[in-house]
Amino acid sequence: MVARLRHLREQREQRTPPPRTPRTPDGQAESEPPRFMPGDTIFCMPWGNGQVRSSRLTGRRELLRVFFAEHGELEIDPSVSVVRLIRAAQAGLEED
Repeated sequence: MVARLRHLREQREQRTPPPRTPRTPDGQAESEPPRFMPGDTIFCMPWGNGQVRSSRLTGRRELLRVFFAEHGELEIDPSVSVVRLIRAAQAGLEED
């Protein structure tokens, strides 16, 4: 029985080559810039409105440190929690 299963697996592998997926090691910079920047105001489900303190790319994921008035500072993964940009941070200080 084991020999028969092994033979069937070998036949299947010969017919279809394994799919090739590009891999990037963790910590390697991605070509895409982060979606969120420090100072951005966001809405995150279920925490509510918050302000982005920092954003970093880890592998293919962006991790945010966000301050929420009612919950304090939390680490948020936008690929897990719903995160929407409400207002982008200003690029620089305006002079009067």
